[in-house]
This record gives sequence, structure tokens and C-alpha cells, in this order.
Amino acid sequence: MSLGQIIRSLRKEKKITQEQLGKVLNVRKSTISQYENDINKPDTDMLKLIADYFNVSVDYLLGRTNSKDTLNNKKDMPTKAYHNLDKSGLSEEDIEKVVERQFYIVLWQKYYDGVEEDLIKRAKDFIRRFESCGVPCTLLKE
Repeated sequence: MSLGQIIRSLRKEKKITQEQLGKVLNVRKSTISQYENDINKPDTDMLKLIADYFNVSVDYLLGRTNSKDTLNNKKDMPTKAYHNLDKSGLSEEDIEKVVERQFYIVLWQKYYDGVEEDLIKRAKDFIRRFESCGVPCTLLKE
């Protein structure tokens, strides 16, 4: 199977739309469609995000292995928690680290893109998203 076919298969297995996956990965539905139809390929960072979201290895996405298994050690848990919004097994401290990490990713992304005007809106959006799943965001509200 191609990378696009694997992404489509994982998305359908999870019973989500291209639009829903796009929102999770912070890309447009059309980008997901291009990935799934092998028109464009995700960059390395996006491959990692996709793998984390579906809880598979990048090697699985690339067709290098048929095993979906990933390393499930403690240091991988915060990344998994953010992408799946799955806080089970994480301490409150780890959850706050996830939220803080994502906030700094957004800051860096805005700085890198040179677009800062909607930064506060995006930060509030992340806070709402995490709080709707019961993740405390006291660190960001300060």
C-alpha cells in the first residue's frame, strides 16, 4: 500500500472525515485529500504528527513494516496525549507539559510564518480544546 492508502485506511478505521483529521493536524481538508491520493507527501514533521495521532510508527506509515506498534515508553506519552487528547496514564504535571509544549509550538509557528495577529485567538482556541476534554490549562491562563 502507498502512504496515501495507509493514511486513508487509518482514517476510515478511526471513523473520522478528512475534515476532522485536518483539524487535528492543523491543515486543510484538501491537504488530507492530497496526501490520501498520493498527490503530495507530508513532510517529516507531519509524518510524525500523523503517526502519533493514529498511534502507529512512521515506519508503518511508510510501508516499511506491517506492524503498527510504537514504542510506548513514558517520554512518548505526552505527544500521544496531545494528538489523541488522551490523558489516561499521565500525571497532572505531564498534562500541563503537553499543553505548554503546544502553546510554544503555536508561538514558534506564528513567529516562523511572520503572522502574529491571531496568536491570542489561537491560544484561546487551544485552551478551549483542552478544557473541553477536562485538561487543566492554568499554566496558559497566567
